[in-house]
Amino acid sequence: MLEQIEHFGTDNRLSGIYTPSSGESNWGTELPTVLMLNSGAISNIGTNRMHVTFARKLAARGYPAFRFDFSGLGDSPRAKHGDGLNIEERWMGEIEAAYEMLGCNT
Repeated sequence: MLEQIEHFGTDNRLSGIYTPSSGESNWGTELPTVLMLNSGAISNIGTNRMHVTFARKLAARGYPAFRFDFSGLGDSPRAKHGDGLNIEERWMGEIEAAYEMLGCNT
């Protein structure tokens, strides 16, 4: 299984890992992609690497998965100060950026 590091969002500052479904060489599948959100204060890989394990099990069953770190967590650097957004607004925008990168309609 070949997982891909993806950078997206404003200035490509957000980081995530795309896990393609088995037999899928790159983007594009009929099954929906499962989006996994960073759980906040917990490590970027989730409790006991839960997101990694779950993404790989989903992919083995034909569902691609995308897991990413919100700004300031894991591999995504902090958002620029002075953007005028509270944390909920910022994170909702980051989720929308992930949807956009995956080609989903929001």
